[in-house]
Amino acid sequence: MDQRPRSYWATVVSMRESESGLSGYLIERFGIKTGDLRQDDAHVLARRLREFFEGAVPATAPAMGAAGLMGPSYRDEIMVQMLEMKMRELKRELQGEFWSSRAGALGTTSYEQYYAQMNIRTKGIDQIFPGLKTMPPVDEDHLGTIASHSCRPLLPGKESSENNEMLPGFLKALMSLDGAEDITSSSAGTISKIKVGKFIVEDTHKKMYLGGCAPDLTLRLAGSPLCAFGTIAVIELQTGSLDNKHRGKAVKYTKELLEANPDRPFAFCLLTNTEELQVFRASRTLRTSTRASGSEFVFECSDLVSLCEATSAGSLQGWEYIVQMFKLDASSFGQVAPELTTKNEVYIATSLLGSTKNSRVYGVKDGLKACKQHIKNRKRSFDTELAVLKKIAHSGGHPSLPKLLDFDQNQLLLVTEPVVTHLGGTFSFNTLKDILGALSHMHLNLKLVHRDIEPKHMGLDAQGLPCLIDVGSAVTMDETTANEILSGARPYYSGTLLFASDEVLDGLESGCVCVPKAAQDMVALVKSAYIMVHAGAEQSLMRCFPMNGSTEEKVTAVKSFWSTELSKETPAGNAWREVLIAGRLG
Repeated sequence: MDQRPRSYWATVVSMRESESGLSGYLIERFGIKTGDLRQDDAHVLARRLREFFEGAVPATAPAMGAAGLMGPSYRDEIMVQMLEMKMRELKRELQGEFWSSRAGALGTTSYEQYYAQMNIRTKGIDQIFPGLKTMPPVDEDHLGTIASHSCRPLLPGKESSENNEMLPGFLKALMSLDGAEDITSSSAGTISKIKVGKFIVEDTHKKMYLGGCAPDLTLRLAGSPLCAFGTIAVIELQTGSLDNKHRGKAVKYTKELLEANPDRPFAFCLLTNTEELQVFRASRTLRTSTRASGSEFVFECSDLVSLCEATSAGSLQGWEYIVQMFKLDASSFGQVAPELTTKNEVYIATSLLGSTKNSRVYGVKDGLKACKQHIKNRKRSFDTELAVLKKIAHSGGHPSLPKLLDFDQNQLLLVTEPVVTHLGGTFSFNTLKDILGALSHMHLNLKLVHRDIEPKHMGLDAQGLPCLIDVGSAVTMDETTANEILSGARPYYSGTLLFASDEVLDGLESGCVCVPKAAQDMVALVKSAYIMVHAGAEQSLMRCFPMNGSTEEKVTAVKSFWSTELSKETPAGNAWREVLIAGRLG
């Protein structure tokens, strides 16, 4: 990246730079010539940078960093590092995830190359989509509807315009199915959303909801919001003969569907030019609770089949496959949705916000609320967290702490707000003050120690207010807790070790008990702030942390990292040591 004056980067970060000015700089920076189609990608990147900073750094925010303590030069350096880090992150995403229909955005990889890199297995269509094996024989005069009457759909030809003719024409053909209903909310006169049985088919070619991608049509359950987590299947349309560029898109979409829902075993994308049909399936080979990498997926595609041409009686044509899809249930498409039901309401998951060995947290209510589901043998963890949330509520609540909205003791469900946007590389002095206010309320008014302060448990709510979340590890500071711990056979600490105080680490290392104290939260907050304002520090911490090591090995690695980081003889290092010492004093 070129060496613009720090004042320029400060302007960009504070969002006083216009989108057109930022995209103009990107076009110049990456050497995109006039007329190059990649100019659109530069505009996309500029818009996404603006969206990121608008959500994370309000225009009125002061300079970043815990460290208003360290003077304007240090703050400017933080801003430079953070912007460069975010640009690299978004550029990687645009190159590797949000593929353009031409070359990879601001890169060289195309969908054709992406498809060529995949090991795609080809099978018969009934092998790719096993749910269709139970279909009854089809008479050549009945290729149109779910019910008994004959109606061969009028589809636009493969040379028709993809968005202006083919897409609305395909939806119109689906309207020939019995019971199909146009539920388009727009008054433009063009069909864009229809309901067929329990499913909704929606025009999404302008909605980048799927990992930055926008499939032409999306199939979802009626009553479920449009989201990658809840998508049943996607349909991609193409003008002309089916090619590897669009096959690459189809493979990409199936991969995104699996990554959005780690419980989903497989996902489908149908590719058609309204004359031929090809079905793509991605299957999970390793069942894990974390986001899977491409190596954990198997990609398959069907042979080409004619969409509407009838052959001998009893054969299955492409359109009849599409028709019969609407008779299947969601599980036939690989869709797996958690049961999130309390006595008051049924909640529909729109995303997976996080998971641990004890629980999973889903976004519900269009992602504005969080629904935490504890596993069945973790009733004690559920009861503890519920008690803490009730204690917060009974105190009158706090704007920067979670609010309990609903719960179910049989299903071990907790519904709370807010859902936060993680701070990432942004951390302002005002953010620190709000988090300190939440901690002070817990320490002084509720006599609670959070015990799991780390960057991912701090974020901004929908209104931009800094919040401290996940109170599942919190405990009271009264004598009962101390006695309970003292009577235990081993040290008890359920928070992350990465940001734990030296007192906690020493206790775990020596086998001594560690009574919860407010100062432990303060030290963890200082360490979290350090990580968030120093680009690359978190990666360094994770590299030295032995994920599969013993507790002793983990403690040793964490103590070594922080000893090295906080012993640097620089103005910034000296300032951080002073802040850390103040944190230890509580």
